[in-house]
Amino acid sequence: MNIIRFTVLIIVKFLIKLFTLRKQKNEQLPEYTKEDVAKHEKDLWIVIDNDIYCLLLMKNHSGGLEILQKFAGKNVTRLFYEIHLNGKQNKQLLDQKYRIGKISSYNNNERQECKYYLKNHLVYNDMTKYNEIETPDEENDVETSINIKQQFRDYIFCKNFPCINGRIAFKRNSYGIGVYGKLACKKATNQLWKDILNFINKQSDLWKQGHMFTTYVACFKTPIFLTELMFEDLLWKQLQMLHEIDVTNGFEWDKDYANDSMDADFGFSLGRRSFFIVGLHPNSSRKARRFIMPVIVFNSHHQFRNLKETNMFTKVQTTVRNYDLNHNGSINPNVLSNSTDSVAFEYSGKKIEPGWIPKFTAVQRKEV
Repeated sequence: MNIIRFTVLIIVKFLIKLFTLRKQKNEQLPEYTKEDVAKHEKDLWIVIDNDIYCLLLMKNHSGGLEILQKFAGKNVTRLFYEIHLNGKQNKQLLDQKYRIGKISSYNNNERQECKYYLKNHLVYNDMTKYNEIETPDEENDVETSINIKQQFRDYIFCKNFPCINGRIAFKRNSYGIGVYGKLACKKATNQLWKDILNFINKQSDLWKQGHMFTTYVACFKTPIFLTELMFEDLLWKQLQMLHEIDVTNGFEWDKDYANDSMDADFGFSLGRRSFFIVGLHPNSSRKARRFIMPVIVFNSHHQFRNLKETNMFTKVQTTVRNYDLNHNGSINPNVLSNSTDSVAFEYSGKKIEPGWIPKFTAVQRKEV
């Protein structure tokens, strides 16, 4: 019994000493103002709670070093806890390597409460009955599919690719990619619909883990020789076909978005999740929209709203547009329209003329 008491006493003394040393260390940290931190943007200074970190020597970051550069010199407290599920544990790791000071006259009331926007919009679909449905194999071998996927990865990581969201998703392995036969044919559509539903489940898991950027990429082997008008027609035909399968299987439209393609709140919905669509093809007039074959990218609309909730949207949008300006010599005129326009105007990448209406009609859900 005496041995146990002695051991407990030793442990208590050790913990008290450790706490005292840590407190002394905190008290010895130099203090800076918010203005001081802003002046050290190039040194990658950031603020979390009342602590200041210099991330200049950080060689790897799961979200990509670009995201650190975009928010250097700022208080990223809310963003940090929004992304990292184990925020306190992650912060302790930062304390050990990168903490350099404290914010003077810090007010605890300044910390904004995390809303965990993505984690409050999780969707899971029961794929059991759909995975039992066989779909014909595409007429391409595994090696060809692997090669196409690798080419798309290389395309994402080329220096002129403007979308940092997509680049981060590929760096963090928080994406899905599939290779299909012919764009807007029944065989490819059936498989693509199932793959997207499976990806929605994976996407929800990724959001729970704190991954803000996810994407699904559908590559089509044919047709290759497309004009911009032909691609636009096929893109909307493909979306219409996907929507009709969705409705036939009893899925409702994402309740947070409009199903009218001309509405400013329009968001294309599959599996009860709304997506922003990005079309790419070999003959796009926009360099950033060119790939060796037709591609449809599915990005969740909730991710864009989450960027706004965490005050990231404007900075990310500006960065993407600057990349596009440098690469193409101009910013895509479709994204410069006023906020009352539908995002459907941006889907195909083709310049939209006055009076344009998408070839898409939402149909009523059928009971199954």
